[in-house]
Amino acid sequence: ARLGRIVVKYGDKMEYEQGIRFVDPSILEIFTFPLVSGNPQDALSDPGNAVISEEIAENEEVRKRYLGEPFTLDRYESSNN
Repeated sequence: ARLGRIVVKYGDKMEYEQGIRFVDPSILEIFTFPLVSGNPQDALSDPGNAVISEEIAENEEVRKRYLGEPFTLDRYESSNN
């Protein structure tokens, strides 16, 4: 499911992000996505896990905020797309 804007909380800060999608963990069994880090067999095994695309992870700000750090997805505004 594609969402509109979603609040992502990390540390004592929060940001609005777009383009976040919720998927079934089996997507990594059905489609091949090369992972820069992590194991595709268990990357989405826990409901609290996330996969971030390489394109997004190339952004230094994103790496500082999310990679290896806990973050929370909060409320969202639906998208018509």
